[in-house]
Amino acid sequence: MIKYKLFFSVLLLFVYHSYSQTYTGVFKTVGGNTDYHHFVRNGNGAAVYINQASTDETIPILRLSSGTSAANQNIKLTVENNGNVGFGTINPIGKLHIVDTGTIGAKWNPDNSYVNIGGGLIMDPNEIYGMNTLHIGAKNGDLIKFLKVNDTGHDLKMIIKENGNVGIGTPNPGSWKLAVNGQIRAKEIKVDTDWSDFVFEKNYALPTLQEVEQHIKEKGHLQDIPSAEEVEENGIYLGEMDAKLLQKIEELTLYTLQQEEKLKEMDELKKRVELLEEHFKKYKIK
Repeated sequence: MIKYKLFFSVLLLFVYHSYSQTYTGVFKTVGGNTDYHHFVRNGNGAAVYINQASTDETIPILRLSSGTSAANQNIKLTVENNGNVGFGTINPIGKLHIVDTGTIGAKWNPDNSYVNIGGGLIMDPNEIYGMNTLHIGAKNGDLIKFLKVNDTGHDLKMIIKENGNVGIGTPNPGSWKLAVNGQIRAKEIKVDTDWSDFVFEKNYALPTLQEVEQHIKEKGHLQDIPSAEEVEENGIYLGEMDAKLLQKIEELTLYTLQQEEKLKEMDELKKRVELLEEHFKKYKIK
């Protein structure tokens, strides 16, 4: 009777350990064969559960290696106890940390990319390219901000607002499509604006030179042209100012033509006087 009890006790212990499936040690195939480990589950839940019972964040949950049969060598991937995942590093900083060498090299070069998403997006630490149009945006708030960052903070260099307005050197472009806090250099700028050919219309009221002189004496600047103080405070609209300057040039042209007519009249008068003088001399008229 005692033998049967002992037998059943051993049998129960065996069944318990069999169902608990708790194993330790090294599992590997015989060198040179083609066998592999295959985990299959037909039912609810995962095929494989890997648990780290410790809550110590310095202890990893999983590490995968290649090129060696030794544990914890040539590690290619690690999953740490704090949830961080590292490729090419056993000390991942952040939830995903990839360490590799090389660069995409400013061309479509998936083989040298650190991340390849669906074959349509490749990136390394300094470059990111899309196979087709690369869409960047945001559901809420500003579309994108370009920052210069350091260990203590950041400096905003450029912003694209939700309405598409762009600020360079300023965080608030306001109602302007492009607001630049700084100098701009360009080979050519095209401005669509009204022009000042109305000066040459017959009904244009050209100020007299006396009126121009009086305005300058009173205001210190030309009529319809902002003062230096106004420009310093409010700036100028480039297209509008070009049109106003052209207006003054065209007015000057009209003044010049008027002076030309007067010069012609004076020249004609001079010729008539000279003819009279010759006539007087011929007939000795005093």
